[in-house]
Amino acid sequence: MLVTITIGALSLFTQVSVMTQGGPLDSTTTVVYEAVRAGYEQQETSYASAISLVFFAIVLVIAAVQRFLTREKA
Repeated sequence: MLVTITIGALSLFTQVSVMTQGGPLDSTTTVVYEAVRAGYEQQETSYASAISLVFFAIVLVIAAVQRFLTREKA
């Protein structure tokens, strides 16, 4: 559940795009919204790829920690 909730919270795009476009002073910008904005609007595909890889690494670490903490004791 922790991994699913984290991915859902960090990957909000539609709500941010429709309602605030990142909000005042980028206060409602999420990781995925920033990656899409960098890739499509600013044409910085390398920066967007880097954002996506960092997001993947964060989710991977959270999943590994959750798996370690919730494993069954033998």
